[in-house]
This record gives sequence, structure tokens and C-alpha cells, in this order.
Amino acid sequence: MFKGSYKSKPLVFFVVLILLYAGFALTKTLWQSYRMSRQINSLEDEIARLEERKRELQNLITYYKTDSYKEKEARRRLGYQKPGERVLIVVPQKEAKEEPLPQPPKPNWRIWWEFFFS
Repeated sequence: MFKGSYKSKPLVFFVVLILLYAGFALTKTLWQSYRMSRQINSLEDEIARLEERKRELQNLITYYKTDSYKEKEARRRLGYQKPGERVLIVVPQKEAKEEPLPQPPKPNWRIWWEFFFS
């Protein structure tokens, strides 16, 4: 039945080696593909986040170029006023804070009493 099997043993050995190598190469390729797809997804998320940030910054730039913003900042930072306008400066009053009177330190026996019985 297996009369010529001594000749086929090296052939089977080489076929098994080739299949193992092919399996290893395939596994390695699949793993690299998986890692690449994860990295691509991560980079796409970062791109979306950066594009959103870019839109926000462009909106801020547009707002900063408006005359209303320039006027508002000139009034706030430089104290500018329109002709005929009066500027009031409100100075906050300092409130007198009542500080509690300092209590004398507790006697040593009282500290120990509270330590053991409180």
C-alpha cells in the first residue's frame, strides 16, 4: 500500500515547510494590514479634529477683523470713547471683613482628653 512512501517523505516535509512559511507570511501580512488600518483611522480622526479647530480659528479671525470687535477692544483696553459719550469708572469698595478673635490654645490635658475620649 505505501510501498513508495520512503521517497515521498522528503516531499511531504518540504510541502509542510512551504505551507508553514506561507502561513507565517500571510499572518504577518494580515497583522501589518490591521495595524495600518488602525493607524489610518487614528490619523483620519486627527485630521477631522484639526479641520474643526481650523474652522474655529478661521471664525475667530473673521470676528477679530470686524469693526465691532475693534471698537469693543479699544473701549475695554484703551478706554476710548465716542464723541459726546461719558465714561464711568466704578471702583469696588473694600468690605470690612470681620475676623474671628483668635482663641487661646487648648491646654495639653484637654488635647489628650479629646484624643482618647472623642
